[in-house]
Amino acid sequence: MAEFIDFKRCLIELGDQQIYATSASLSMSYSLSDDRRLDGFDADSKGGAVNDPTLVAKGAPKGKLSFDFIIDDDHFPGGGNPIKTIFNINKSMSDGFIPMGRIGPYRFWYAAVTNLSFDMQPFQLIKAKAEYDIFGTIFEIGNKELPSAPEINPAESLKGFGEIEANGIDLQVENSNFDIRMLSASFSQSVNRSLNYTIRANEHSSRQEYPGAILPYRAALRDIEYTCNIKSNKIINYLNQDGVMQRRGESGMPNDISVQLHLHGATKNNSGESPLIAQFSCVGKVTEQALTVSEGGYLSGGFSVKQIIK
Repeated sequence: MAEFIDFKRCLIELGDQQIYATSASLSMSYSLSDDRRLDGFDADSKGGAVNDPTLVAKGAPKGKLSFDFIIDDDHFPGGGNPIKTIFNINKSMSDGFIPMGRIGPYRFWYAAVTNLSFDMQPFQLIKAKAEYDIFGTIFEIGNKELPSAPEINPAESLKGFGEIEANGIDLQVENSNFDIRMLSASFSQSVNRSLNYTIRANEHSSRQEYPGAILPYRAALRDIEYTCNIKSNKIINYLNQDGVMQRRGESGMPNDISVQLHLHGATKNNSGESPLIAQFSCVGKVTEQALTVSEGGYLSGGFSVKQIIK
């Protein structure tokens, strides 16, 4: 009888870290190309002989691991859940790989984080998604039951969950020329890498004698970006061609748009307040904004802010 593995036995690990995910997926792709070429002289046709067409590798296998999870206070420094490291996409982050990982009964070799994102809406739990590049061969091992999930304090989006500033001006002040109110926000951190392979190790004929796909030697950090998409009641006034706010009569150079997002705990403390779990910032330029309205509804706006870290 065919075996189907229950979700509760699909443990996700990265290195020695266990992930409490609500869903996960892993995919692999293999770079193969047609091999058709002249291969000597054909005496019968008095012309060139063609090899037997086949498919050959033109690169190393590469995959993608993604998983969804609910943000809570254990994900950040001081907490007990070691997956806090996925919130560490910055200029000084290590360019090394995470050695070994698994999803259910399947093991993979190397992993490198590429993207972290989460969405916020008032009074909703904050759901996040992490994505990793996967390298090497996948092979099956025994499945392993998920450990008992710890008691957590999930992060929740409250009514006043963010700040928007430009040129030192709070754009959310009531009865002002701005009075912007966030309706929702999405935040993402992304990193691109340049992969390096050692020619001797990967091209030597001896690699045909043992199982396992070729692996990159290192992955140098190339680009790091933060992006924040805001849905609100308005858009930002007085944007110039550089994506920053510049009003008539203001002296000095216009400053970048600053968006601060605050993650509060859903469980209140003894004083009746929701503790601040963490905060994320995106200080950059507006890349686009738009207004929409339809019959029976209200005018709403949205804008995107991007920050180049590296």
